[in-house]
This record gives sequence, structure tokens and C-alpha cells, in this order.
Amino acid sequence: MQKDQAERAIRKLYNFFYYKIYRKNFDLDLSIGKQRQMVESFCKLLAQQFPHGDVGNEFLISYFCWAFFSWKDRITKRPISLGWIIGKKMFAKWKEKNEGIDYHMHKWLKENDIILDNLRADLHEDEVLIERLDQAEELEKLRFHGEARLYNCLMHTTLYNHRSINCIGCENRSVCKGLLAKQYPNIFKKRGYSK
Repeated sequence: MQKDQAERAIRKLYNFFYYKIYRKNFDLDLSIGKQRQMVESFCKLLAQQFPHGDVGNEFLISYFCWAFFSWKDRITKRPISLGWIIGKKMFAKWKEKNEGIDYHMHKWLKENDIILDNLRADLHEDEVLIERLDQAEELEKLRFHGEARLYNCLMHTTLYNHRSINCIGCENRSVCKGLLAKQYPNIFKKRGYSK
């Protein structure tokens, strides 16, 4: 994951969980105080822990779930700050966490109506390479026929792409393009389909 992509993901994750916990909109501004420096330090910690670059959006979602969950029973005088989530102390606690905690974390997510599907889709939009076709995605588009293909593409691809020979010849291309506009509006715009 590149630095700017990691920064965007961390901002979105923090803003998302902040809203879910406090029910207030928040927009993390990395230009204030030492916020950007904290994000850079966190990225360095991740690079040291995962030298082969195994960090992606799913890892970050899981980490942020756990980090916010770990504050659930603590009484604080102010809202949870970014440093409390991505600081060295929290990262050290995460490395030592008990794997059995996942059950309780998922229960907490459900109790707080924290549904991660839209967050995943939003982060995925940022991750998608708009200009190049992903060969794995192109193979995925060939797996089924008819409505099964459309459903499979909805679940496992970024949907219609005018650069894909598979999409151009697909009988579901019109419906798929409509789904693209609803599911991934930013990709829809970046591919030049909005007027």
C-alpha cells in the first residue's frame, strides 16, 4: 500500500469509527498538530512488522475495529484521539492481543450497529487501478454466464469497464453499468461515464 493511499484509508477509518462511536460527523485533518506525523509513524510500524507489504485495507479495517473495541470499557474525558488508535502503545497491545477476543469484538460491532460493508466498498474504490485492467478480475468476469455472471461480477469485480473485452461483449453490460453507478459512484465518474 502506498503512503498516500494509506493516509486516505486511515482518515476514512478514523472518521467512520468516530461517527459510529460518538454519532457525530468528524473529518480528520492531517495538517493539524502532529496528525500527519502520527500516520507516518504508524505506516513505518506497519512496514517493520510486515516487510513484504502484506498490509491492505482488510488489515486496516480489522486493526481499527480492534483498536476502537479496546477502548469500549474505558471512561475518557475526551473523545478517542488518533494517537490512541495508531500510537506505538496501541500497536504493541495489538501485537500481543488474544485471538479469542475476535468473538467479543464482532459482538461489539453488532451491538453498535457498525456494518463494515459500505466502508469496505469505499476503501476498495480508492484501491482500484482505474487505468489498467486487473487480469485476475478479467478472469473472474468469465466464470459464469447470464445472471450468474452479473451476480459474480457484483460480488467480485469493479463491474463494467469499457476497456474490458469481456464487458463489451457481455449481455449484462447495461445493467452492470447501472450497478456500477450505484455501487462505486467514484469509479463510475473516473471511468468517464457520468455526464
